[in-house]
Amino acid sequence: YRVVGDGFLPQMVRAIVAALVEVGRGRRPAGWVGDLLAARDRRAGGGLAGPNGLTLWRVGYAPWNPDVAGEAAGRFEGFKDEMPAARG
Repeated sequence: YRVVGDGFLPQMVRAIVAALVEVGRGRRPAGWVGDLLAARDRRAGGGLAGPNGLTLWRVGYAPWNPDVAGEAAGRFEGFKDEMPAARG
């Protein structure tokens, strides 16, 4: 899985991966993930995925724009699809 965002809460990616794994294993319907996000309540999810295999691949910052201080100006400008090749 690849998760991209402009801010994350502690262990947020592990919670997202755990939900996707539940769907992938057929334990939950695909629409369940959307319901979880809409509920905005982590307790409704299936817990956390283990940290093994999860890698922080890249951190990027939007260019500074003093006209929109406090907001990300040009979010993800220049972000390219540069996922490293799978190993194995």
